[in-house]
Amino acid sequence: RKMRVKTTAEYVAFGALLFITVTGLALLVLGACMLAWAAYLSPWMPSWVFVTLSVVTGTGVAVAATSAATAIATIAPKPQAAHKLLVVLLIILGLEIFAAAFVTVRQPLWSVKLYKQVEENMQDSLAVYSTNRSSAAMWDEIQFEVSCCGVLQYTDWFVSGYSDDSSVPDACCLLPQPGCGQGIRHSPDPEDQIDTQGCLPILSSAWSKSFHTLSNEALLPIAIIQVIMVTVLLLSYRQAGLLNGHVPLMVAIRPSSSSINKQHAVNAAPYTPMA
Repeated sequence: RKMRVKTTAEYVAFGALLFITVTGLALLVLGACMLAWAAYLSPWMPSWVFVTLSVVTGTGVAVAATSAATAIATIAPKPQAAHKLLVVLLIILGLEIFAAAFVTVRQPLWSVKLYKQVEENMQDSLAVYSTNRSSAAMWDEIQFEVSCCGVLQYTDWFVSGYSDDSSVPDACCLLPQPGCGQGIRHSPDPEDQIDTQGCLPILSSAWSKSFHTLSNEALLPIAIIQVIMVTVLLLSYRQAGLLNGHVPLMVAIRPSSSSINKQHAVNAAPYTPMA
């Protein structure tokens, strides 16, 4: 019966580890999607954004790989490595949850910092629109696809040195065609001809909504699933006896079998009174 209970506990632990592996893969996909979104705005995004998102992606890889290896070790004939992999997995998950909580707390401050840095980069890019083909292509694509014009508003183009200081690129037009943005400064109703809203407010609103959506619908469920599965995992390991004598700290403080045998031999030796 004990063997049956042990086997059942091992397979329960195996299933919990598979769930944790899935959460790691989900985190990997989430990080990759956010990296792709940031890469879309790469000329304007600060480098620390890519570092942060790369850490998220790497954490997903680490969780998935470690939990999968632990799952295999758990059902192995001699699961000596299971406890070591479990310790590594718990450390990774602990750091992940701590980092997630830290980012949530710091998110408002980082959003302001990101907004200011992106604004500066966009203004610099705006100033070289006429001389830098890559900047021009970037602006034309963003303004056309997002339906916006300028950084904060369309009048940014009038102080950027573009054209005759009274025009906007044709990509700002509601119906883009050659020359449609010329002399828009003198138009009595520019909103009938171009998109007057700036690109940064639209982009900022989009990434704020994306963060809250991902936090509530992805990151939070992933963290909850991981906590539940780790609890199930530890209970199953204990039931299967995989924690007994395998945790390195316990091994370090637990006397060896040879020392125990020697102690038993001393205790069993006949007492010889001294003369």
